[in-house]
Amino acid sequence: MLSRLGENIQAARVAHGFTQERLAELIDLHPRAVQKIEAGELNPKSTTLMRIQAAMRCPWDALLRALPGGDRASSPGTPVEPPSTGRRPVGLVAATRARRT
Repeated sequence: MLSRLGENIQAARVAHGFTQERLAELIDLHPRAVQKIEAGELNPKSTTLMRIQAAMRCPWDALLRALPGGDRASSPGTPVEPPSTGRRPVGLVAATRARRT
């Protein structure tokens, strides 16, 4: 699973024309950490995934496709939510989630 996630991150990075060093700079990580994530040697925290997604402005399904449980994320019409940060949602996010329950 980690190697597939790393491959997806690398593909998105290359598609955006970023080097590992540039992506690391944008997300405030050491370039070696980006290299390890892409190689499937390091499991990124959810906050790191959120920073990667935001830096490349790519949809979540581009990063999570073909991962266990990730296939549904690429289905048309299915909302894709970022991984949980463990913090309580506030504002519009909280109101939206409250309506769904």
